[in-house]
Amino acid sequence: MKQWILSDLQQTPCVNECTQGFRCIQASSMIDKAMTLAASYRENPRAILVVMRNSYAAQQLYDRLANLLNSNEVDLFTVEESLRVEAITTNNVQQGNRVEVLNRCLEDSNRILITHAFAMSKVVPLASDFRHAQINVSVGQVLSMDDLCQRLINIGYTRVAHVYAPLTFARRGFVIDVFPINAQPIRIEYFDDEIDSIKVFDVQTQRSVSSLDNACLSVASEYYFNAKQIEQINGRVNALLEKESDPTLIENVTNDLNRLNNCQFDASLYPYVAYMDDKGCLLDYLPNAQIITDPMHQVVDSLKYYQLEASNYLQELVEYKKILPKFALFFPTTQLQSLTHGEFAQFANDDTNVHEVDSVSKSLEENLNFLVKQTKFNHQVIAVNENDIEKVINTCLQLNIDYHLIDDTDELPSGLSITLESYYEGFSIESLSLIVFTANELFHRKNALYRYTNKYKQAESLNAYTQLNNGDYVVHNQYGVGQYIGIVTRVTKGLKKDYLHILYADNGELFVPLEQFHLVRRFVAADGVVPKLNKIGSDTWKKTKAKLKESLQDLAQRLVELYSERKKEIGFAFPSDSAEQLDFENEFEYPLTPDQQSAVDAIKACMELPYPMDYLLAGDVGFGKTEVAIRCAFKAVQAGKQVAVLAPTTLLSRQHYITFVNRFSNYPVNIALLNRFVSPSMVKQTLAGIQTGSVDIVVATHRILSKDIRFKDLGLLIIDEEHRFGVEQKERLAEMKHNMDVLSLSATPIPRTMQMSLMGVRQSSQLTTPPNNRYPVATYVVEHNDKLIKEVMERELARGGQVFYLFNHTVEIYPYAKRIQQLLPKARVGIAHGRMEAQELEATMDEFIQGNTDILLCTTVIENGIDIPNANTILVDNAHRLGLAQLYQIKGRVGRSTRMGYAYLMIPEHYQLTEVAQKRLNAIKEFANLGDGYQIAMRDLMIRGAGDLLGAKQSGFINTVGMDMVIEMLKEEIEVAQDANKKPKEIIKKQVLPLNATIPNSFTQVNYDKLDLVTNLENCDDKQSLLAYQDKIKDEYGKLPSEVEELFLKRRFEIASDETKMEKITIGATMTILFNGALSALMDGELLFDTVYRLDNNAKIAFKNGKVSIEWKQTNKKNLTHSIQLMENINTLLKKVR
Repeated sequence: MKQWILSDLQQTPCVNECTQGFRCIQASSMIDKAMTLAASYRENPRAILVVMRNSYAAQQLYDRLANLLNSNEVDLFTVEESLRVEAITTNNVQQGNRVEVLNRCLEDSNRILITHAFAMSKVVPLASDFRHAQINVSVGQVLSMDDLCQRLINIGYTRVAHVYAPLTFARRGFVIDVFPINAQPIRIEYFDDEIDSIKVFDVQTQRSVSSLDNACLSVASEYYFNAKQIEQINGRVNALLEKESDPTLIENVTNDLNRLNNCQFDASLYPYVAYMDDKGCLLDYLPNAQIITDPMHQVVDSLKYYQLEASNYLQELVEYKKILPKFALFFPTTQLQSLTHGEFAQFANDDTNVHEVDSVSKSLEENLNFLVKQTKFNHQVIAVNENDIEKVINTCLQLNIDYHLIDDTDELPSGLSITLESYYEGFSIESLSLIVFTANELFHRKNALYRYTNKYKQAESLNAYTQLNNGDYVVHNQYGVGQYIGIVTRVTKGLKKDYLHILYADNGELFVPLEQFHLVRRFVAADGVVPKLNKIGSDTWKKTKAKLKESLQDLAQRLVELYSERKKEIGFAFPSDSAEQLDFENEFEYPLTPDQQSAVDAIKACMELPYPMDYLLAGDVGFGKTEVAIRCAFKAVQAGKQVAVLAPTTLLSRQHYITFVNRFSNYPVNIALLNRFVSPSMVKQTLAGIQTGSVDIVVATHRILSKDIRFKDLGLLIIDEEHRFGVEQKERLAEMKHNMDVLSLSATPIPRTMQMSLMGVRQSSQLTTPPNNRYPVATYVVEHNDKLIKEVMERELARGGQVFYLFNHTVEIYPYAKRIQQLLPKARVGIAHGRMEAQELEATMDEFIQGNTDILLCTTVIENGIDIPNANTILVDNAHRLGLAQLYQIKGRVGRSTRMGYAYLMIPEHYQLTEVAQKRLNAIKEFANLGDGYQIAMRDLMIRGAGDLLGAKQSGFINTVGMDMVIEMLKEEIEVAQDANKKPKEIIKKQVLPLNATIPNSFTQVNYDKLDLVTNLENCDDKQSLLAYQDKIKDEYGKLPSEVEELFLKRRFEIASDETKMEKITIGATMTILFNGALSALMDGELLFDTVYRLDNNAKIAFKNGKVSIEWKQTNKKNLTHSIQLMENINTLLKKVR
């Protein structure tokens, strides 16, 4: 159908105007412009540069056009329209998008490029530089690793330890990994200075997947400067600096030049384009393009406004002694017009025959009935995706609506047709007598395309919260608290070995072999605690551990009894899923993520057991916990049980209520709401329904915990954010939990909850997979600045969005609202706080949800669960005063749609943060990836301390031995309490082998990688897993140095001796392996002699006391290998059974 539409539109006047290069193109609405451009391009594929008035208009046009053409035919190039905002908000995703577009234009200029006025006026790298600076690599090419690394830095790549995201590279061993934005990530392996192989690798598994003969590494920064430009800037700026005397200005500019010379390109260096002679323009990348603009007066007005704002900001930087006063950073309008030779077309706002359409209801049934009544159109079409088409067809059948199923090759019949096609929104075309409804009109859901984000979504979540840094306090299982200095290599008897270097009291030193890293834990305690170092040789540590063990035994017993009591209680075993349950689940419009499906299966399995369930579902904000809970609630209602959903705030309870009502709309399930917004008469009716059983599901705040509420048959309690409830409410919850199934939901589980689930005394699942088309929230810590606040909010409003402004001071919130109104006089500002009357607060939130308010000035009343997809910027005033879990929840209010969300954590100007506040803000900024809520909880635990984990009696030990040691010992005591016959884990003393045990810095200089390699080696418990891991390391690092090969050999020897249960291995000047009696009795002596002497004819074989022994004359690498061969192939040496 799409091709039919575009083909027919090619006969219309507006498309002819576009194709033939008329100066005026009659197209008014965004869908009209998109259809015109698509039809004209399909008729005559060519380079077209479309300049919209601002970035929001450009994004709107792109959203519609991208659904009409192929992905390689249309691109979007937008920049931040405020230099002030750009200086703090440029992130890898946005920069990667722009760099990719520039590269794509160079590769093939026959495409439509949509941009906006300010982007056209900004200086970009010269197109010739972008093309010539790219690095071409091929197998057999001589290019040293040092040279390639330097060249990658020169064109803007960032060096990292491991490559997970575009525009980065890593060097390890004999391998360089690179992820260019316009191609797949590649792994370049070296032999000396020659490129030995080039392979594509998977960033998630870090494994190679295919081979290439050559590859092209494109420029990685839109702020790229070539060598000539850098030299030019240095010369001119230094000449000006010689005339300056202000030390602050000289220092700031010198620092900028140092970063420029080191190729650390970013937005802050953009002012230095003023010192260059040759400046690139976006037109350079599509030199022969047809140029079409918004009405020129709109483009010029927009350009003047944004350039004036930029000029004001640059003047501030001069006043603050940040830069020198030179402002020639943009192409003026007159110069842009001269660059285009004055030849460009403009969209006119005259009405044409392509129009937007609106739905009449939120009901699918009403929208379908409305559509089929549009008889003035011969063709009524529903264009939906595979997830929606079945629902549409079933509804048509229920309503007795006739329809045709068509594909893109069919003739379009009269009447209603249903097709699998993708459009951003619906439209009507009078000349074709056609009206089209999409998911936007039927379900109020946009069908946006985001082709770039998947490259960044694969990025690994940060694990810095577990990493060991030099200077950290640590706890050794046998020697106590010390201070970690780093990894050192020591030589003993000619053999190298790596050790963790730990300092103790009285200058004591401990060198821990890396393979014993599991004995060392990072010291984690309450805020600001500096532990007392233990003394090596003293019995103080042993006594401390003994006291702790005694204290934890009682706690472990109580914890196990608490959770085992639930299994002893008689609960309700829910039946297996019914056919209706499957129908209900299939109605959900989105496919579940693997994590969601796994959680649903696990929770429903627990519900089917004959004792009460207590389950924790931890998942990041917006990762689909509610849908998991809804499916479990349906299962409970199907079994005739009632469900209670408990939310910590009135607003969240209302939102849950709306979600449940919508989700259960096709089923006879009575859902009620109970909070302070509900009228007394409705409360009375609901309480009666709960008691009689006519209410199936009640969504409520803590009101549901009142003693006067009596359920007829409550079977499932769903608790959202349990940690938000007070002590009395938690005690009441504990009473309610005794004889029913409980499902707790949390994005940032409190430490006690999380640790209990980690230790296996409570069932739990995690949702860590982000939804499709979801950006991470870009998070910035900034000083409070009215001008920045104004520009940040204007930026969001300009793209049709809304803004949360968190101001957690109720007394001053109304005067502050006037201040916000003065900054943005045309904005509609609303106020929400917890002390408002219920009806007023509800009305305020409704206005914001409906889009009738632009900026919501609010307190932490919006912290939990409020879901407003159109609000994608949040500013947090005095962010340093909020807790980490709070900050994370608040940040989660934005970025809940397919748009990027922005969070600005503001602190007072020149304010000196406490160490704890600094840690909190750093953590919330550090964990910026999707799915980091669980890691945030662990960091929060580290910062706040974990006294509430253990209770008053045991919490004192945390500051003495560290939380990890307490948790480890508690876990051991829990295991003993669960199984009195469980024996302590046997510590096997390993053989000291005459091999090097070091990882040279030439292999990796990253200590974490060294620890990770040794830890993973120790975790390999059989030959197959060891060889697989060795293959993985070879893939990631290239050829293994002899030292690393010996580490693998050592572990293989240990595995082989463990598997064959050797009686004894003696290693000295000679090496003897003694087989146990059972194995010796099965030996084929003749075969054994023949095998051993073929390996080494100097070896001695003896049979004494029923046991076979083999003695090698020397203890060396060769004979270790012989021993491994014998042990691994022992079955071939046994007597054949005849």
